[in-house]
Amino acid sequence: GQPTNAVFGFTSMLMKLIREKSPDYLAVALDRGKPKERLELFEDYKATRKPMPDNLRSQIPLVEKVLEAMNIPVCVIEDQEADDVIATLVRAAEKKGLTTYIATGDKDLFQLIGESTYVYDGRNDTVFDEDAAVEKYGVRPDQLGDWLALVGDASDNIPGVQGIGPKGATELMKEFGSLDAILENTEAIEKKGTRKKIEEDVDSARLSRKLVELKTDLDVGVEISDC
Repeated sequence: GQPTNAVFGFTSMLMKLIREKSPDYLAVALDRGKPKERLELFEDYKATRKPMPDNLRSQIPLVEKVLEAMNIPVCVIEDQEADDVIATLVRAAEKKGLTTYIATGDKDLFQLIGESTYVYDGRNDTVFDEDAAVEKYGVRPDQLGDWLALVGDASDNIPGVQGIGPKGATELMKEFGSLDAILENTEAIEKKGTRKKIEEDVDSARLSRKLVELKTDLDVGVEISDC
């Protein structure tokens, strides 16, 4: 038979979100196809991820049917990642002066947090603003892309700088402010070991920065007023 556990779980969370948060606008973004542009930059992007199990993949169309029945727009673009679709919608909402909540546990989307944009983690019923994001990662949301470029991301197979962990990346970002400033002033890095790691992996850091950068100018085919 057709498994429906994921459909039930997703629908339950969605109904809880609507019931408790009463959003004026709501849209759901899904991945579709392969992220061609990032794969062109780095052919091993997400190469370490296991394929989605068949019993989960078969439920995606059912989730889309549920959303259609609820009159909730499903935003998908062939060969684009949901993160980029979300980033585009968030920036469009900001331009309209809307307060926006991104329901996710994905750290990449913490880059979007700003004066009127928040991340909502439904698993813990936690809202992250700029201060909470700093407390969680040690850097401002607008610095998070640079921080991720240093640390890397095993889940997406983003290499980062070998040997630089979260603590070291946070120290560098606090001292220099940005990845560009770090890479352009490696001679000013006090710790010799850290300086050597950065100098040996400049290309990897720049590549990683491109991979974690969110696109905000996609044609999502949906207006905020349709959500």
